[in-house]
Amino acid sequence: MQIEVSSDIPENWNDLVRDCSWGSLYHSAENLEILKAVTNADINFIAIYDGSRLTGGIVYAVQNGPLGSVVNCLPYFGSYGDAPVTVDAPHGTEKSVYAELIEQCRGIDALCLNVITSPFAHTLHHEKVKEYLSPTFIDKRLCQISCLPDYNGENSEHYSEKILSMLQGRARTAYRKTQKTDFEYRRCSTEQEVRQFAQIHKANIEAKGGQFKTMDFFLKAFEMSQAKPETAELAAMFDKGKLIAGIVLFFFNDTVEYHTTCLLDEYRSIGPLNRIIVEKMIDAGMAGYRFWNFGGTWKTQEGVYLFKKSFGAGDRNYYYYTVFFRDVKRVKQMSVKEILKGYPFCYVIPFSELET
Repeated sequence: MQIEVSSDIPENWNDLVRDCSWGSLYHSAENLEILKAVTNADINFIAIYDGSRLTGGIVYAVQNGPLGSVVNCLPYFGSYGDAPVTVDAPHGTEKSVYAELIEQCRGIDALCLNVITSPFAHTLHHEKVKEYLSPTFIDKRLCQISCLPDYNGENSEHYSEKILSMLQGRARTAYRKTQKTDFEYRRCSTEQEVRQFAQIHKANIEAKGGQFKTMDFFLKAFEMSQAKPETAELAAMFDKGKLIAGIVLFFFNDTVEYHTTCLLDEYRSIGPLNRIIVEKMIDAGMAGYRFWNFGGTWKTQEGVYLFKKSFGAGDRNYYYYTVFFRDVKRVKQMSVKEILKGYPFCYVIPFSELET
């Protein structure tokens, strides 16, 4: 077993991710390009080889801040970053990845390390990662994922019925309501449309007091959608040329990642997002995708939870495992604002552990 550490992505990295049952877009080379564009973190790789074959590894991002370096696997709105390993990796491969990761963190005198496990992993995997890391804090999260119906070659009309049958009544009603409108449904095709998308998204999130995704993210996603249309799409709805709603989608392996949205408030009651979701579920299922990942949902977001559930989404757990190497008491005395400013887009500590 040979271990290599580098800032260069290992050859055949995406093959490793695809061969891992919990591998996802967030582990992929495509997502790493987004992280490089939207964060100030340094991206590094640990790779483990069995002879010349890559059998395991992990990506870790190092973000410098007021208390030193924070290491995330991975940063940026809950990107899963647990170590992908091949199905036939030699015994001990995964454990060796995490042992080397801890050593790298200690070598740079990191403040802390956070690893986010994948909701596609089985319970035993989560337990193993916890054992390897011995985390200081554990933050259990909820993810909502819909299983798309099998496509057996039927026409789009018949497959559409399969999709509609998995939805709750409220989602079906909203979808049929928008079918009666003259709204245009298509991909964003110009940078101007993408900028409109980002501005609406920003207004939506600011109205809720949340942290919005920056323009850099949307422009990078659009760049991906233009260069490789099969990997990304900014699916949108237009009313007489005006963008009124949209969803950023990424496609990897057998999964569609529902990443972020925008919606003009005056169209909320009509439900254009429902139309986009259903249309893209139909397209995705007929193209062979098996899962539609709505992503994480906070316990306090009852409306968001019910909205995702109405599209047949089931609950899956995943975890934030945080290891502190020093200064945990000092961090606990910081405010949320100080942490977000000092380590933008990185996870440092569960806010419930803060004393202020």
